[in-house]
Formats: sequence, structure tokens, C-alpha cells
Amino acid sequence: MTRACLVFGCGDPVTTRGRCARHAQQVDATRSLGTDRQAGAALYQTAQWKALRLVLLTRHPLCACPECVQTGRIRPAEVLHHLEAHGGDPARFFDVRNLQPLAKSCHDRLTATTTGTRGGRFSVERGPNLPGSRVARAGGGLGQGPTGPSGAARG
Repeated sequence: MTRACLVFGCGDPVTTRGRCARHAQQVDATRSLGTDRQAGAALYQTAQWKALRLVLLTRHPLCACPECVQTGRIRPAEVLHHLEAHGGDPARFFDVRNLQPLAKSCHDRLTATTTGTRGGRFSVERGPNLPGSRVARAGGGLGQGPTGPSGAARG
């Protein structure tokens, strides 16, 4: 007799570590997020990140999560969210097309939804609460090309 997945309400047969294939994959993705966060932790402390973060949050001071944009909710952006995991790769980490300004609560909700974690497991940087106009797009990165905040190509 096969055992059922440990995830409440699933009932699928166990394949790996007490979970069905789908839930085992979600656990692995969550664990890789921790590895990703550790690999890129030093990048968050660089002068380049701090300057990029300040420029982007100044230019795009409001949350650009799809829910806020759809509902017209106006909330200050406090966090730059990496749309795709950077894995410690500086090119992906600093790519403005991979960054999205979010309110901290929206970032925590999005992270919990996409990784299966609850807020608080990973720290996020908080930004200034700046006034400004709404970012006129739902989702997507900030940049239009492979340039940094000064407009000069990065190398």
C-alpha cells in the first residue's frame, strides 16, 4: 500500500521524502531560494546595489505589483523584487529589467505565494517612502535595455 503525500489535503502517492512529486519539487525550489539568497547576500551590501536601489525607488516610488496596479491602490515601494532568481550572478542581480518596485507587504505576499514560504524567513531591504506618480504598467522589470541607472552600458 502506498503512502499519501504529507501535505494536507493532497493524497497523491509519495515519491520523495514523504511528498508527492509536485510537492517535493516545491520544497526543492524553496530550498534553492535559500541558497540563492545566501549566494547573493554580499551583493546587497555593495555600493553599486545601494546606488541602483536608491535611483530605482526614487524613479518608481510606488508599488508595481499586479494587484496594486489593477485595483489602483497606491502604496509606497520599499523593496526591489528580483523577478527571476539571480543565484548570486551579478549580471542578473543588477539587471534593471529583472527588478520590480514593491511595497514590503506585497513583496512578502508574492514571495510566500511563489516559494511556499511565509514572510520573515528572508530579510528584505526597506526603502524610503517617496511621493510620486504610479508606475504605468502591471508587472515586468523596470529597464528598457542593458543599462544601469546612469544610462551607460554595464560591462
